This record gives sequence, structure tokens and C-alpha cells, in this order.
Amino acid sequence: MDKKKHKDNNSEDSTLFREAMRNVEEIQSRLKVTNQSEKKRKENLSPHRSQQNLDITENTYGERLLFQRSSLSKAKMRKLKRGKIRIDATIDLHGLSANEAEIALINFLDECDKLKIQCARIIHGKGYGSGPDGPVLKTLTDKVLRGLETVVGFCSAPENDGGTGALYVLISSDE
Repeated sequence: MDKKKHKDNNSEDSTLFREAMRNVEEIQSRLKVTNQSEKKRKENLSPHRSQQNLDITENTYGERLLFQRSSLSKAKMRKLKRGKIRIDATIDLHGLSANEAEIALINFLDECDKLKIQCARIIHGKGYGSGPDGPVLKTLTDKVLRGLETVVGFCSAPENDGGTGALYVLISSDE
């Protein structure tokens, strides 16, 4: 096949592809619901907590994250840290810009709240590719979660489930 004919085929293929994809829209939701219980969840969720109700906060650069509102019991937080609370939804923020990740994260948590999901996993990555300023998505995720009243606590996942590259998040508490 000569070069001119090959170039024409590539151009024709590109045109056909663009035409076929003309009406395709990007899917905005990155919500992945897993292990959804058949049992009806408790209707009375804990009320939103104010940010002034913080009890434990810890955010050391590159280390494990931990956040707990004063209303969350130590026993429930211990269960979360040990991975003993069922994860019902997961979002993976890898590959998103900070702006995209923030929007996706807020939409994800709103959806979790609407679906009465109590515990979710957020995969933000460890930030190895973030450069000298440290982990961008991890820092952003920490900031966003602390600012949402529906989040009652979160911690870095156990090593076998992402370690410091993922968080377990309690969106509401049934205590």
C-alpha cells in the first residue's frame, strides 16, 4: 500500500470515528455501589454535624489520615480503622485533575448520602507522581471530607486495601 492511500484511509477512519462519537456524552458519575444490602437502611440518619464539633484531627504529610467528630464513638472508629464496617460504595480519583476530583468527590458523597450509604472507600492514590508539593488528591480529599458535615469520620485504609492511598469514610452514623 502506498503512503498516500494509507494516509487517506487514516483520515477517512478519523472522520468516521468522529462522526460516530458526535452524540456521545461523558459519564459524570464515578459512583460504584457494591455489596448493597437488601435490608432497608435506617431512615433516621444522624443529623449533620457542625465543623466546630471536631474531636480528633490528624494530617501528617505523606502519612495516614485520621478524622473523627466528637459524636462518633471510639468503638465505631476502631471498627472503621480495622476494616470491620462493610464498604457499600467506592470512588477512584486516579487520573483526575484537582478540580475534577473535587467535583466528583462531592457528587459521590451527595449520592452516598441520598442512597443512605453509611461507609464508603475513596481511592485517592499515594501521590508519588505529584511532585515536590506532595500528594495533591490526598490533600484535597482530606480537606473536602473535613468540610462536609455529613462526614462523621474517616481513616486511611488498611494496607491490604490501599493503605495510605485510600480512605474509609463514615458518611453517617447509626448510633
